[in-house]
Amino acid sequence: MTTIFYGGPIYGNPQAEALLVVGDSIFHIGSKSECEALATEPMQAIDLKGSMLMPAFTDAHTHFVEYSKARFW
Repeated sequence: MTTIFYGGPIYGNPQAEALLVVGDSIFHIGSKSECEALATEPMQAIDLKGSMLMPAFTDAHTHFVEYSKARFW
């Protein structure tokens, strides 16, 4: 599934008009026309109606002491 989010500010990139998601990954951030050109079918377009989009990123860091205890003790 391909989804374009547009019509509101994108946190972390104030110049961007739209964000393109392909599958479960952010594929492109830029203008709406760029995202539309890169989108594949089937496509869903979501108008944010002025709401801010805050993309979530998984934090893959470890806490060294806890990791070491779990790994070596």
